[in-house]
Amino acid sequence: MQRSKACLVALSLFALALAPALAAAGTFGVEGFGSFSTYSMKDVNDAIAVSNQAGSNYNDVSNGFSGGLGARMWANQNWQLAASWEPLRASTESNATSQKFNVNAQSFQAGGTYFLNSATNSRYGFGAGLGYYSIGGKAEDPTGSQDIKGSGVGFDVHGSGEWTVNKQWAVSGLAGYRIATVDMKDSNDQNIQTASGSNAAADYSGFMGRVGVVMYFPSSSSK
Repeated sequence: MQRSKACLVALSLFALALAPALAAAGTFGVEGFGSFSTYSMKDVNDAIAVSNQAGSNYNDVSNGFSGGLGARMWANQNWQLAASWEPLRASTESNATSQKFNVNAQSFQAGGTYFLNSATNSRYGFGAGLGYYSIGGKAEDPTGSQDIKGSGVGFDVHGSGEWTVNKQWAVSGLAGYRIATVDMKDSNDQNIQTASGSNAAADYSGFMGRVGVVMYFPSSSSK
């Protein structure tokens, strides 16, 4: 978690440092968005199935709602570069045994999108991105808790849309597929093992969708 916080602070400071120059160029905007993601989580759900056989009643970890913040820059009329921070919510709990389990993660993503030419206020494009994923999870029961850690990289492909309201405001949308698998470690930085003896992973691969609002700086020029 400390590493995640440090990355978030560094990203924020970097964005603040760049903002005046990009705003002056009339290409810079900031975004707030809500998101929905689905996850694969085979190793996690296999372990949940074993726990349920022993008396728990967990649901599988398969999806989560969240939100995030981003920055975007139009490099030219067609190319848009973007960076974002998005916490991924991936949790479940057992009412029968008062157990809780999550593999929540912080994600920091950067990518590019090519937008097709348009004569209207609606623009559509397609692109790809890279991401850094850091797990800040925990397994809890009445006797105590165990941290779950790990970090790794992933990537995504996506389609995007942006609907201009005026020169300063726009509505954004994104739908795509994420591939990101991160080995899980305990609080002692030891790899968590599956029943077969291989390293257990939190698999965040799946659908990713976002809807947001973008504020371009007042000096922004028309795209």
